Amino acid sequence: MKVSVNKTRRKQRLTRLGSHFLFVGTFAILGGSLRGFNLLLVLAAIVLATLLIQWRAVRRAIESVEIERRLPEWAFAGSPFRVRFQLTNLHLFTPLAMMRIDDSLTEHGTENTVPAACGAAFVRASQTVSPYYECCIDKRGRYRFEHLGVSTSFPFGLVRSQLETFDHETLYVYPSLVTLRRGWQRELDHRHGGSNATARRSGPSEGDFFGLRDWQTGDSRKWIHWRTTARTDHPVVRQFEQQRRYDLCVLVDAYLPPGSKVSQERQAAEFAISIAATIVSELVSGHSNRIVLALAGKSGHSLLGRGSGDGVHRMMKSLTELVPAMEPDFDKAINEAKTIVGYSQDILVISSRSQVGAMLHQPEIGKMLQPWRRRQKLRWLDVTHSSIERVVVDRADSKFSSTPVSITSRREPAPATSQSALSTTPTIAAQGGGI
Repeated sequence: MKVSVNKTRRKQRLTRLGSHFLFVGTFAILGGSLRGFNLLLVLAAIVLATLLIQWRAVRRAIESVEIERRLPEWAFAGSPFRVRFQLTNLHLFTPLAMMRIDDSLTEHGTENTVPAACGAAFVRASQTVSPYYECCIDKRGRYRFEHLGVSTSFPFGLVRSQLETFDHETLYVYPSLVTLRRGWQRELDHRHGGSNATARRSGPSEGDFFGLRDWQTGDSRKWIHWRTTARTDHPVVRQFEQQRRYDLCVLVDAYLPPGSKVSQERQAAEFAISIAATIVSELVSGHSNRIVLALAGKSGHSLLGRGSGDGVHRMMKSLTELVPAMEPDFDKAINEAKTIVGYSQDILVISSRSQVGAMLHQPEIGKMLQPWRRRQKLRWLDVTHSSIERVVVDRADSKFSSTPVSITSRREPAPATSQSALSTTPTIAAQGGGI
C-alpha cells in the first residue's frame, strides 16, 4: 500500500518533556521581564530556540518521508507472519533518525482495534529501509489493517511530528492447519465407504520408481528391466509407486449446539474446519484430483477446485468465512454440489457431531445423503470421536486454546525515544466464525 497524498495528515505536538520546556521558557520570560534579570531572558531565549529548532527538524523530517505497507497474500491462524514496510527518505542530503511506525488491525465486523509498532533507527538520504513486526492471529477471519502512522521526536524529544494515513488493506487469515498422520489417505478408500480413488500404473509418469519384481501377466514390456532379466534368466519388471486420483466432495458440517457457550463445543466446530482446510489443501494440490468443497453453516455454499493455487485460495477463503450454526444449511450446500458434479463423486462429511446425532437433529440430512449412502459412497468423519486419531495427530483440546482469542504483535527493536509497543497482550472478543 503506497500512501496517497489526499489520504494523509501531518501534525506536530509537544511531548511531555516539551511541555516542561515551554513552561520553563515562559516562566523565564515573565521573570526576566518583571525583574529585569538578563540571565533569565538568556535562558528563555535558549529554551525557545531549542523548541523552534526541534519543531523545524521534526517537521522537515516528516515531510520527506514516504511509507508503504506490504502484507502477505494470506496467513494461517496460529502461525506468525511478518508485516513489512518500505520507509523511504526522499530528502537528498538530510538523514532521518528514530522513526517510529504505528499500525493497527481490526477484525472484520467488529470495532476492536489492536495496535502494533516497529521502528527504524537511521535512514540515510535517498535510502529505503524495510522495518517489520511479527504478528500472530489466533482466530481465522478477515482483518483490516488501517490508520498507519510514522512519527519522530528526534533529536531532543520536545516535539513529535506524525504522518497519519487513512488507507486500509484486507488480509485473510485462513483456518489453522493440523498435522495429518502418515497414510491418512487410507481413510478415504473404498473399503471405508469413502472417496473414489482410482490407481493406475502406466510407467514413470504415473509414479516414482522404487524397486523390481518378477513378471506378472498383464505387465507392459516397456517396464522390463533388461539387465536384471539377463542376469537372472527370467523376466523382471520395474515397479512404480502408484498415484491415486481423487474425485471427492468434502462436506463441512459446521454445527454448533443450541445456546452453546462452552469453549469445547466451539473448539470442535473449529477443529472440523481446520481438518477440512488441511485435507482440501492436500488433495487440491494434486493436478489430477477433482475436489468439490461443500460448506454447511449459517449459509450453504459449494465450489469446485482443481490442481491450482487459485483453487486452493478460493476454498480457503470460503472456509475462512464459514460461520457455524445450530442448523447448518445442508440443503443449499448439497444442491450446489449436485449442480456441479451430480452424484458421481463420493462424499466425505467432516462434522463436529456423529452421523446419527446429525440425522436425529435434522432428519432432512438423511434424505439428502440417501443417494450416496445407497451407493456406499458416504464417509462420515466425526472429529469428536476417538477414530479421528487415525487421520490427524493433533486433537481439538490441544490445537485450540480455551482462553479468549488474542492477536499478539511483536516488534523489532525500536528507537530509544519511542514508547514501548504492546507491552500487554490485547484481546479481541470471539464472534462470527471464530472460536
